[in-house]
Amino acid sequence: MVATHLVGGIIAGTLVGYLFDQLFKTQPWGLIGGFFLGVIAGFKNAYAEMKKALEKQDGDTNPRP
Repeated sequence: MVATHLVGGIIAGTLVGYLFDQLFKTQPWGLIGGFFLGVIAGFKNAYAEMKKALEKQDGDTNPRP
C-alpha cells in the first residue's frame, strides 16, 4: 500500500503538471512543479499509511485493560 501511495502521487502530480503545461504553454515548469508536488504528496500519504499501520500493530500487541 505504501508503494502505491508513492507511485500514485508522483504519477498524478506529473500528469497534472503536464496538463498545466499544455493548457498554459509553460513547458517544462508545470511538469517539474507537478512532479515535485506529487513526490511531496506521495511521501506524505505513505508516511500517514505507515503511521496508521504501526499504531494498529502496537494496538494489537499491547491491548489495554
